[in-house]
Amino acid sequence: MAHIRSIIKKERVYCKKFDKNKLATWYSEEVQKKVDSRVNFKDVNVERRLSVLKQIQGTWSVEVYNFFTSAQGKVYVLQGRKKAGIKGVVNEREVLPPFDPYQGIFTDNL
Repeated sequence: MAHIRSIIKKERVYCKKFDKNKLATWYSEEVQKKVDSRVNFKDVNVERRLSVLKQIQGTWSVEVYNFFTSAQGKVYVLQGRKKAGIKGVVNEREVLPPFDPYQGIFTDNL
């Protein structure tokens, strides 16, 4: 079960890094635009309201989705599955055993 969580974590980490890089790039471009328009560097004010960032974040989410559904993204995901030892399950060649890791945790005798 831990190996499956680590795969999901790997993909989540990719998404977080992607968003962080996109935000840093966007912010630096906004600052550069202000500086290029002859605004004093100390007076640069970039719009960071939620209404502005939501729209930008939406486009980034679509880019991440497009990556994971592309051929390169599928290879990225399958490499993680292979590393965890569940590649055959993803390709539907193997079936996971009907094991419930939480079986026996809850009892009626509490």
